[in-house]
Amino acid sequence: MPCQMLRLWRGFFCNLLVSRPELRYNIKVWMTVVGELSGKNS
Repeated sequence: MPCQMLRLWRGFFCNLLVSRPELRYNIKVWMTVVGELSGKNS
């Protein structure tokens, strides 16, 4: 995955967390989903 895409996604998630503080409690769920997605891609 290109660095630019990673930066884009990181910025996207950061903006989400800032605008939706309640999502911070679901970070573990997000990490699981992201981990599964990247696991499928590789």
